[in-house]
Amino acid sequence: MSGRVWLSMRPGLDFNNCSLQYLICFSLFLPLSLSYHSSLTPCPSLCTCYPSPPTASCQSHNLSRVPSPLPGLARRVFLQNNQISELGPGLFSPLTSVLWLFSNRISRLRPGAFQGLEYLEELDLGNNPSLPPLQPDTFSGLNSLRSLHLYRCHIHRLPADLFRGLHSLRYLYLQHNRLTGLPISSCIMCILLALAGFL
Repeated sequence: MSGRVWLSMRPGLDFNNCSLQYLICFSLFLPLSLSYHSSLTPCPSLCTCYPSPPTASCQSHNLSRVPSPLPGLARRVFLQNNQISELGPGLFSPLTSVLWLFSNRISRLRPGAFQGLEYLEELDLGNNPSLPPLQPDTFSGLNSLRSLHLYRCHIHRLPADLFRGLHSLRYLYLQHNRLTGLPISSCIMCILLALAGFL
């Protein structure tokens, strides 16, 4: 018996002859069930959560790390003015569209920190003076990103391929850094740069 999984069913029920419609109904119900479960994730103790639009507001609480878990359906996440030092993969819901992390102490970005955030439209990492050097794939996969804030991060240079694939990007804020040049390529010529005082 070891190593086998048994399915208990009512007498007379032929599992092999279950109609296709029941299987389809189950396949449709499962994602809805998982979505409903994620919506019931409690709001972290130091955050305030709002239902419309789904928001987790956790700013200005001296947090040293991102609260976990955040509500699975939160589309806006506000974590500015804390003491967060590290970002890694899996911290934010794939549904996140606005992510504010400005005015923290971010000094480590683990590989894939923003992986899976395909609906993210605005990312604010500004005023993180210890931000580590950005890698060419730091923002890879952020296909919906329209606004990227990297002001006051003591940035000296940007990788040539940093913006590759960010076809939705329209606003790039780099003011008050130490840049001497920008890797402007043909794929981002349409960006409306807000660069006043970026040198």
